[in-house]
Amino acid sequence: MKKIFTLSVLFFLGFWILNQYFITSHPIQTNKTRNKSALTPSDRIQWEFERLKDPNTGKIPDHIRQKEIAFAATMPKETRSRAINFTSVGPYNIGGRTRALTIDTDNENRILAGGVSGGLWETLDAGQTWQRIPTTDDVLGMTCLIQDTRQGHHNIWYYGTGEGYGSSQSAFGAFMLGNGIYKSTDNGNTWFSLTATASNTPQSFDNYWDIVWNISINTAIDTADIIYAATLGYIWQSTDGGITWTHVLGVASPYSYFTDVLTTPNGVTYATLSNGGQKGIFRSPDGISWTDITPNNFPSEFDRIVMAYVPQNENSLYFLGVTNDEGQMTITWTGDTVYHTLWKYTYISGNGSNSGGIWQDLSANIPHNGVSDFDNFYAQGSYNLKVAVKPDDSLTVFIAGTNIYRSTDGFTSQNNITQIGGYEPGTTLPDFHIYPNHHPDIHCILFLPSNPNVLFTGSDGGIHKTLNCNDINVTWESLNHGYYTTQIYDVSINELGTDSIIIAGLQDNGNLFTNGISPTQHYTMTYNGDGSFSHITNNGQIYYQSIQKGKIQKMVIDNYGNVLGFRRIDPIGATGYLFINPFVIDPNDENTMFLPVGTHIWRNKHLDAIPLTNEWDSIAGDWEDLPDTVSVSGSYISTISISKNPAHILYYGTNNRRLYRVTEANTIFNTPDMISTPAFPNGYMNNIALNPDNGNEIMLIFSNYGIKSIYYSPDSGVTWTNISGNLEEFSDGTGNGPSVRCGAILPLPDGKLYLVGTSTGLYITDSIQGGSTIWTQVGTTTIGNNVVETMAYRQTDGLLIVGTHGNGIYSANITSSSQFVTNQNITAQKDLINIYPNPTKDIVYFQLPDNYQLKEILNLKGEKQVFKKLQKSVSLKKYSNGIYLFV
Repeated sequence: MKKIFTLSVLFFLGFWILNQYFITSHPIQTNKTRNKSALTPSDRIQWEFERLKDPNTGKIPDHIRQKEIAFAATMPKETRSRAINFTSVGPYNIGGRTRALTIDTDNENRILAGGVSGGLWETLDAGQTWQRIPTTDDVLGMTCLIQDTRQGHHNIWYYGTGEGYGSSQSAFGAFMLGNGIYKSTDNGNTWFSLTATASNTPQSFDNYWDIVWNISINTAIDTADIIYAATLGYIWQSTDGGITWTHVLGVASPYSYFTDVLTTPNGVTYATLSNGGQKGIFRSPDGISWTDITPNNFPSEFDRIVMAYVPQNENSLYFLGVTNDEGQMTITWTGDTVYHTLWKYTYISGNGSNSGGIWQDLSANIPHNGVSDFDNFYAQGSYNLKVAVKPDDSLTVFIAGTNIYRSTDGFTSQNNITQIGGYEPGTTLPDFHIYPNHHPDIHCILFLPSNPNVLFTGSDGGIHKTLNCNDINVTWESLNHGYYTTQIYDVSINELGTDSIIIAGLQDNGNLFTNGISPTQHYTMTYNGDGSFSHITNNGQIYYQSIQKGKIQKMVIDNYGNVLGFRRIDPIGATGYLFINPFVIDPNDENTMFLPVGTHIWRNKHLDAIPLTNEWDSIAGDWEDLPDTVSVSGSYISTISISKNPAHILYYGTNNRRLYRVTEANTIFNTPDMISTPAFPNGYMNNIALNPDNGNEIMLIFSNYGIKSIYYSPDSGVTWTNISGNLEEFSDGTGNGPSVRCGAILPLPDGKLYLVGTSTGLYITDSIQGGSTIWTQVGTTTIGNNVVETMAYRQTDGLLIVGTHGNGIYSANITSSSQFVTNQNITAQKDLINIYPNPTKDIVYFQLPDNYQLKEILNLKGEKQVFKKLQKSVSLKKYSNGIYLFV
């Protein structure tokens, strides 16, 4: 059994018991295409922002990730002896966006890597297996990672948080922001926050530590621990290992959005700051006095500039930047015109400015006139940008954006440049390909110290390695062997079968197919792009898969994930697609699809008539643009669902609280009934969960922060009840409760279970009690506080598939409601418990039911204070003033 009790030590509020009780008791197939139409990361950003912003403020709450994690620590949690067993089921062979990658100085087989939303990971066997390293909180946006390479200091590591690209100065930035810098003093095994950089209390976006672009260490000095940090707007210096910081470059208004910092082995530090009140390229011999060394003919407007020094001559550096209407012009595969610049600097004398340094403009040699637009250099507006110099050859220089390029003459000409990764050279629209065993959008370049021919990259597809970066035709190996950092948007299974086939839609990694359920399960890409909604027909013969902006394909796939035939089927003339756009197939007539686009619903009743001609263009035949589907100005359809029993009831919701129902949607399209209630918040409907045995039972999900998140109707929308319960900090939906993303109603032989996926994990209840509904976190040791974006469940064998945004896919089998304890047991047992005196300052006593044992004391962050079974009393003299949870 497990209960949680709150104890106030010294001068605190009286004891209270949370109503919580539980019975404890192989390489990716890269011959597939990557389909990205004219699309930039900002399309995804805007979609995310609309789903998550607080409608009351128009912004995402500042530092909500830290606050919602702290709130989740107070939620009821399952106990280990009777927990629902969730197992990671991959993707084993595919990784997610990686911006932080470092090799351990003492052990080249040990590599640490940071997934932007997947946490910190470690391999001890050069990437053959990976383990996640627990950190003090699940901060999103790990951006940089560095080890102190001074002799005797190798146990010191730092990582920075807060992925800044795309968040801009707008309110969206609050969600992607980090929590400053974290430090390890035991070789990366445990981590703690550097307090001076943390933002643990609500602050506005002018907290510059919210975004950490880079960290650098001065390894030339042993008498002090000198660190530099490049953050939003500023360059900072610490001389005491991060305890205190001084800002040495940058101004508050207007501040520079992009910054970077680099310290050479001889202790000279360089910094870059983008457009702002103090912009340019700077040099400092001591980190205190700085000189602007920007060349006079450098582009006047620029965004992000990254840099790398030449190991054979630390006085020489390369600077690669994103500029505005100056530098080398490039036409991208999106059809956009963009500009980049590349310069080499060599320090000569003095402070390095003017005649004290030599600048060479190499911009004209940035790849820009390839056979295909995919061959051209493209930083996607600073999203992916990297430069590196080979440690044993000063003329071999690498630059990376969507692709990675190698020059063997330091980019002094266009004659010796080779594209060695990213997209496949020469590929074209619409059927274009990825470089074999590699991935576009490169963020990290790393060389093996003992053999610089071995090169690693971190990208939107995880981690890859080549054994010889000098090869004419470079070959790559994926190191994504259990590096579970993928970001899932949608999952689907055969809902009437018992097979092991899963289709998953992933950010940056397309739609993936697997035919097995195990932690080491390999996945094959079947439709590339940003994977979106999908459907597997009940006979398992036909697959419908989509990518960003509603591009849908009908497919036949064999048991190994090979696409045997396809046809793109979305309708000609439809406009207004969401970045991740839903569709549904009628479970009682799988030849009928409903596709919401903007304010319209399109219907196709003859999917079986579409031949698989392997064509990429959208179609006109048999699509109907149904009338009068949204009647309120400013609304667009954000979610859609259709009943199984009774048949053909279509529900669809909007971005501003309108919910509609259409009966007999498979025949004559009846006038939609608006079934919203005035009690609904003015929020974004993200999911409509229906009981598969009773399509009149609805669980409606609003995904915004700051509002009531879950509404329930037992009668097809005639009546509604808020059932957010304890998932909200305050009863009106405000506070630090999570964003709820999806729901599922599980009708079981002995009752029903209700599940919701949230930004802090997966929660479950077996009893709907209106605003008093108690939600309990499950999968606490597996799914944990990862964002649960999607779920799929089938009744035939109880298979539940859970997709997380940052930690891959999990599965469980739920066949009985008895796998979860009832709320009635909570009420029956809590009156038998007494903890006294409370509050207290010396000793506390326990009066408990028979056979009950308290095992842990936690603080409000969920951190263990006692790691042994507690007796009938415990001394509290060593505890600080505060509130504690007895479990």
